[in-house]
Amino acid sequence: MKINIWIFLADQLLHLVIIVFVWLAYSGQFQLFNHSVTALINSPKFWWLFLMFILLSAPSSILIGKLTQKWSNELEATGLYKGLENAGKWIGTMERLLIFTFIVINEFSAIGFLIAAKSIFRFGDLKNALDHKKTEYIIIGTFLSFSIAIAIGLFYKTIVKI
Repeated sequence: MKINIWIFLADQLLHLVIIVFVWLAYSGQFQLFNHSVTALINSPKFWWLFLMFILLSAPSSILIGKLTQKWSNELEATGLYKGLENAGKWIGTMERLLIFTFIVINEFSAIGFLIAAKSIFRFGDLKNALDHKKTEYIIIGTFLSFSIAIAIGLFYKTIVKI
């Protein structure tokens, strides 16, 4: 039986909402919860953060896809580009979100750790000289992804004056 991921996530979210509701009712914390949610919704920092996370997900993936489409088509035509469908988009989105988070919390050294970890995982793909085009494609995509995340992270820090 295959369960749709969105149904599963909605189910889990409803479980969480019920648990929080029961806890708030039991502990008498509705007023504090309401005040906290109102403060969060009225916070410009929250909305800037939300906007930056949105920009780092699908819009950045689309931009990188458009910028590298010529090379992607070339790799697909030669048969060098074999991988999981949309895996690159997922990996790129996760790395951009991590880099942004590291910048926001002033953990710039963690970005270096992320680069090193990605390099280790990609070493097997990149060590073969026959895959020169694939290597260049991966490096271009990675640099674009990291550059976008760093630029948006620094922009966010400038806007909200952290």
